[in-house]
Amino acid sequence: MLCLGRRALLRGVNRGRGGCYVFTPPARWSGMSEMEGPVLVKFVLSLLLMSFLVSCGSISAPSVTGNEAATPPTELAVAKTTSTSVVLTWSPAAGDVYAYKIYRDGTEVGTTIKAGPASAAPTVYSDNNLNPSTTYVYSVAASSTFGKETASPDTVIATTLPSGPLDPPTRVSVTQTTVDSVSLTWEASNYTVPGAVLTYSIYRNGTLIGTTTAAAGQGGTFTDTKLSPATTYYYSVSVSTESALSPPVQATTASTSISLSSTVVTFAGSPARQGSADGLGGWATFYQPYGMVRMGGYLYLADSGNHTVRRIDIATSEVSTVAGTAGSIGAADGIGTAARFNTPRGVATDGIYIYVTDSGNNAIRRFDPVSGSVITFAGTMGGRGFLDGTGVDARFYAPRGITSDGANLYVADTYNNVIRKIRISDAAVTTLAGTKAKGTNDGTGPGAAFFYPYGITCDGPNLYVTDTCNHTIRKIVIATMQVTTIAGRAGYSGSGDGLGSDAGFYYPDGILSDGTNLYICDTSNSTIRQVKIATGMVATLAGKAGAAGTTDGSGTVPRFRTPRGVAISGSQLFITDFASHTVRRITLQPAN
Repeated sequence: MLCLGRRALLRGVNRGRGGCYVFTPPARWSGMSEMEGPVLVKFVLSLLLMSFLVSCGSISAPSVTGNEAATPPTELAVAKTTSTSVVLTWSPAAGDVYAYKIYRDGTEVGTTIKAGPASAAPTVYSDNNLNPSTTYVYSVAASSTFGKETASPDTVIATTLPSGPLDPPTRVSVTQTTVDSVSLTWEASNYTVPGAVLTYSIYRNGTLIGTTTAAAGQGGTFTDTKLSPATTYYYSVSVSTESALSPPVQATTASTSISLSSTVVTFAGSPARQGSADGLGGWATFYQPYGMVRMGGYLYLADSGNHTVRRIDIATSEVSTVAGTAGSIGAADGIGTAARFNTPRGVATDGIYIYVTDSGNNAIRRFDPVSGSVITFAGTMGGRGFLDGTGVDARFYAPRGITSDGANLYVADTYNNVIRKIRISDAAVTTLAGTKAKGTNDGTGPGAAFFYPYGITCDGPNLYVTDTCNHTIRKIVIATMQVTTIAGRAGYSGSGDGLGSDAGFYYPDGILSDGTNLYICDTSNSTIRQVKIATGMVATLAGKAGAAGTTDGSGTVPRFRTPRGVAISGSQLFITDFASHTVRRITLQPAN
């Protein structure tokens, strides 16, 4: 045993005479070769010398590094998931970090180790061979060179993706069409795995035309452009993740609109002022003109804010007041200006008389254009209700639209949510379709439902109704009382052109049929729409959705401000532009 003072240094080393040290090799070294022995002896003697110098204080013992603990890693996050894997990332820890240990549900599942002295341990890890649709909890710890471990206080939850087919997106619908584009929207499927990215694929007529991405739980939109006018297309949408795909869901067909041109002029009244003055064209004034009908060479309109009935000579644009007195609300029958109305709305004719829905009085009034006399034809002044009966025994509630087939009147009894029929010969009132309950149902007679119907028109065998608060156009076959929805989608407002339910309306009001087309005042869109009866194709004739105004012009220049009523004379449409207090004229023809 080698000793310096009282410290033993090395076995086999003894102090001899004169302070020298003698090393006696152990017996087991006797079998070493001539080369191995001297090398080992030199190694032992070097250790001996080092120990001696340390004990004398000539040198200091070398410091040993790598034994201090690292700080914990931070910002642990899930970077990606598939049906069988989860990829984690985190921010590097400070200090001596030899490796990171990854724990899944409290059990170590892997490590990332630095490649060399100058490198850092990787801060990304992929945990593989997992089960689909399974939730896991992860944490990460930093490990030093000598194995001291510092766990991160952070944990993350990751859910692997399903491995089977995804549910398809829902409510794929057309929000807008133009002459050369179709805009689609859809809602997400019920796939809501956190962190997942959904890829939606859009198909036109079975061919992939584009993709868009969204986070889990979100739907999407897409606009298909450079299409042909007046053409029908079929769209479908599927959704996928990296590991799963949904079957495509078929959207309702979409059709681009007809290319149309129109010229709009202000025919009577002035957008700069409201009033009740009679006069020629722009010298006359109106106050919230509403329903309108043509009889012979004249237009008759309900000037609702003035509580009067006005007449316009189509040839000259001369305006005159034929019944009621401006500013005088009442319920009196009488001749001309002696009669009183309360917010008249709709106007119709049977070719002999003018019929007015006196909305605020809950009654139907009849005006004789020859004598000027006004009588109450059906309903009781001020007596709102819902009751069939004859003449004044019947009850209405805020009726608006009215039309005639020559033998009968048909009334949109708005707040009763029904369509009423009045036999002109005896004023007998019956309910043709709907009940008092609001709804969207198609069906026969009382099996159908409406939600505040405003406008109504007749083409002979059929009635067409603007089901205003459903944002739809309804058709009623008079003989069978069968009600169907021919344009728009109940409960969804919009402005898009298209075929049937692909089109959108926004509180439509006045409506007119010329036997081939329907012309509709799409009031809250401030546009005039056309529906081809044979096909259900909807097009915008004039105005721009959401851009109210009073500008005259051609093409896309004209603007309207809440149009309400529509009448026709030859190739010209006349529109009561409610909020601009004017009557507008549209000359319309297909564009070349």
